[in-house]
Amino acid sequence: MNKAIVRRAFARQNSGGSFYEILDEHVVWTVVNGRTYDSRQEFLEEGSAPILTRLATHLHMTPQDLWADGDTVVARFEGDATALDGLPYHNEYCWVLTFRRDAVVRAHAYLDMVAVTELIERVEAPR
Repeated sequence: MNKAIVRRAFARQNSGGSFYEILDEHVVWTVVNGRTYDSRQEFLEEGSAPILTRLATHLHMTPQDLWADGDTVVARFEGDATALDGLPYHNEYCWVLTFRRDAVVRAHAYLDMVAVTELIERVEAPR
């Protein structure tokens, strides 16, 4: 069931919605070798916004592998978009998502921080 929720979230993201709708309001989201965010709002504003606001197109998430065991789903996927400067943004992600009552309450996100840093340094955030 949790695996199906993640599949639907990828489909929603790729049709112009947001994957992050499945996050619990009090999700604890850890970017491995980065920082931990203690709520959905904090993660969206301080974790994902610095990336997403620099993109001219929606981030298209292409699942590569999806595994589920009990309350945990592991999603390995690629994210692609065009940045505001017209250049491509590409990243590879692996998220370990823990569910409770159909919502993600804990996440460990592995991603290419070099790609994120390059995007943030290259493209000024819109005001």
